[in-house]
Amino acid sequence: MHQPGLQRLLREKLADRSNVSILSSPEVVSVEPRERDVVVTCRGARNDQTICLSSSYVVGCDGARSFVHSVIGSGLIDLGFRERWPVVELLPKRDRPDLGNHSIQHCGPDRPMTCFRSPKNRMRWEISARDEETDEQITSEERIWSFLSRWIGPDDAEPERRAVQTFRSEIAQTWQKDRMMVADDAAHLTPPFMGQGMCAGIRDAANLTWKPDLCVTGTANCIILDSCREEHDPNVRSFVETAMRLCGLVNALDKKSALSLASRDESGVASMGPSLRHWDPATWIA
Repeated sequence: MHQPGLQRLLREKLADRSNVSILSSPEVVSVEPRERDVVVTCRGARNDQTICLSSSYVVGCDGARSFVHSVIGSGLIDLGFRERWPVVELLPKRDRPDLGNHSIQHCGPDRPMTCFRSPKNRMRWEISARDEETDEQITSEERIWSFLSRWIGPDDAEPERRAVQTFRSEIAQTWQKDRMMVADDAAHLTPPFMGQGMCAGIRDAANLTWKPDLCVTGTANCIILDSCREEHDPNVRSFVETAMRLCGLVNALDKKSALSLASRDESGVASMGPSLRHWDPATWIA
């Protein structure tokens, strides 16, 4: 997917709903839980105008540096993964069917890379960075084209975006306190090698739409909100740990170390082990 395009589509759909108000520019500066509601104070991005909003519940889907997470006061369980991967999005100047219409993981011994096809013929590359390389060095246009020269060059495409992402493996110790909750990256961070980061956020959202609704209408006791972390933590931890193992396999620089990360079945065939061989999609649905 192309994230800016998806965000634009979601905003367009929300604009058609009379029961939804969108405030796209204010910055949240305070979240104050009270006995019967939560007061959220925002400051305008273009001026110092202050807006105070009152809500029965607040869900912080505000990313890895979540403000709501800090108000809840939850610590993080660090599972030990942290790597920098430059991300490059290209706009091809012409069709390149030879590059395929699918995602490819290049497990090269020199520098592992991942290539994706995106909507409207975009191409996205994620490139493994080395510890000694600075963000500025590895995202320079000269270095980017040198990394991709095996497949594509400046005559074939124009860079639309260059950035460095830090992939981490962290899970919030507390997902809910009083009338405040966190979801998506505010609750958990995963390496992207299973493509489950946003999927987990969607599962969080599905879980957190009906529970507060039952509490607001008086159909259920608010203690039901305590189940959010209990229900999702085992699921999140499972795919984060598997994504970490996949990254270890992707980043293995020789055959011996790669095979050491795999498991062997009765016939001697190496794979990522039972966690993937016997994966049941039904267990991943909230």
